Amino acid sequence: MFNRYTLSIALAFVSICAVAQDSASELTIAQVLKGLQKTEEAVQSVSVTMQAKRISENSLAMIQAMRMRDQSTRSSFTEQWQQDRDGRGWNRAKGQTVETRVDGTVNSTQFDVHATFDGRQGAMLRQETREDGTVSRRGSVQAGLMRTGVPPLDLLTHHQGFDVSELLTDGAVVVGNESWDGHRVIVVESNPVENNGEYKSQYWIDPQRDYVVVRRRNLTRRLPEDPWQAIYSVDCFGHQEIADGVWAPKIAWTRMFGLTPDGIGQAPIIMKCDVVCADWELNVEIPEEQLTLEFPPGLRVNGLREAFQAKIKPVDNFIVTPITTELQRMLLGDKTADVYAEIDVTAYVDVNTLQITPAKLNFAAFQQQLKQLAEEHEQAKLYLKFEFGGVGAEHAFGMFVKAPVEQMCKESGFESVRVSSRYANGDAAWKGLPEGDEAALEDPSHEGDWRVYPVATPLGRHLLSDTDVLIDGTKERPLDAMVLLDDEAKEAIQAALSGLQLGPEERAGRAVTLRLTITAPEKDTDEPHLLAKEKSEPQLAAVEFLRSLGFGNVHFNIRQGYRVQNSNYVAQ
Repeated sequence: MFNRYTLSIALAFVSICAVAQDSASELTIAQVLKGLQKTEEAVQSVSVTMQAKRISENSLAMIQAMRMRDQSTRSSFTEQWQQDRDGRGWNRAKGQTVETRVDGTVNSTQFDVHATFDGRQGAMLRQETREDGTVSRRGSVQAGLMRTGVPPLDLLTHHQGFDVSELLTDGAVVVGNESWDGHRVIVVESNPVENNGEYKSQYWIDPQRDYVVVRRRNLTRRLPEDPWQAIYSVDCFGHQEIADGVWAPKIAWTRMFGLTPDGIGQAPIIMKCDVVCADWELNVEIPEEQLTLEFPPGLRVNGLREAFQAKIKPVDNFIVTPITTELQRMLLGDKTADVYAEIDVTAYVDVNTLQITPAKLNFAAFQQQLKQLAEEHEQAKLYLKFEFGGVGAEHAFGMFVKAPVEQMCKESGFESVRVSSRYANGDAAWKGLPEGDEAALEDPSHEGDWRVYPVATPLGRHLLSDTDVLIDGTKERPLDAMVLLDDEAKEAIQAALSGLQLGPEERAGRAVTLRLTITAPEKDTDEPHLLAKEKSEPQLAAVEFLRSLGFGNVHFNIRQGYRVQNSNYVAQ
């Protein structure tokens, strides 16, 4: 049975298949950015009401990675929004959630969620009414504006909280044009970045309607030879001009896709949210009293509330340092960044409760150091790394932690910020920069397929923990050889060491890392190849050779496909 909501969705599906009557002219990326920026400047704040239906399916991979329950959740709700370009605003969602667990039991709950953010601190109050009439309330203080559906600016000028033009300033290209909603649109892609695979974003932009972004997609692939797979998309239809040069959609579809266990194929949709928008208003004045939320007396509030009020001595668990050598750039996989920054997330996020307490980290000192180094470079570029430790890799929470810090970095003067994350078991304590020679060049000695680097700078020694010399194999090692270092490789390594004037006395007791790539297996398997296994005969033979050169601790960093296997051999 069709109602107004389902009819709107059906019309949107027809419009996506419509043949465009106009063709987009050939445009350069500079022209596209100029058009986007003009619209972004015109949108300072927005108000809208959304009717939404959302379905979430917890896949096995998500259950394991995010510690979720095995269940599906269906929600229908109305959400009112007011939000400005800086993220300040409020929203209120009222509706119903139906949870179906794997045992077949069904729980239905009515909810009323009110969230605010005043630019410094966010708050959320959620009231739930169960089928038996039981009412519960819970409040929390957050680092930003929480949401139930889709932020309205992500349907206009933003993508995941950032201006689209800002995400396209570093190496973006126009890759083609497509038919969309009866119009010919151009497709623009961001420059891919590496972080346990490659990631890029894609934007479908309509020049005929003042460069409105009608589709946004995030894509990933495990290896360069693998196909790109969409993992997140926002598709918009039925645009209307709500102000001069500003177009807003009537309908939006948000999708989050899973990946197959091998990381190559696309798995079924794990979340979808269909939205119908009404009553768009542009550049509304948001009353200050709407930006804060008073909790009912006696209500227990989780999160940051006490942390902001308490006197906490912050710690300096961060790193800010210039990138100066070829070795540093090679280890980071970034040829253009000027500055490296690192944040210890466990310093201000509780590993067990995930409570965020920004006051525990000295963000003022962190930002001051960022500004100092940004001023030393024109169009400064930052490589920002988050050390999550044992906090966990849940995607939504990770984005919630990273977004405010990324924004801080950009406000400190960096033209672009490349982000990476590392997760561990949380057993090892975070370590800052070790001692080293900041003026060291760390230039390699080349011999055949091998490069040997002296590791001397503080950043180099931080990125290669417990390493004085890096031996880097530039050619993939075949599996059938069953040796890591053949006679030719040994001769080349000895020659490269001589080129660095690292004789037996200079090598004595020093730690060395052997970094190389072996051929990926024909079939994907969780079992590492013998060459990558710790204490295997090929590794022990390589250790014996390196120890014969005078080295002490020996470390292996072996890549096979998208996997990296590390082995450590400590000198007795």
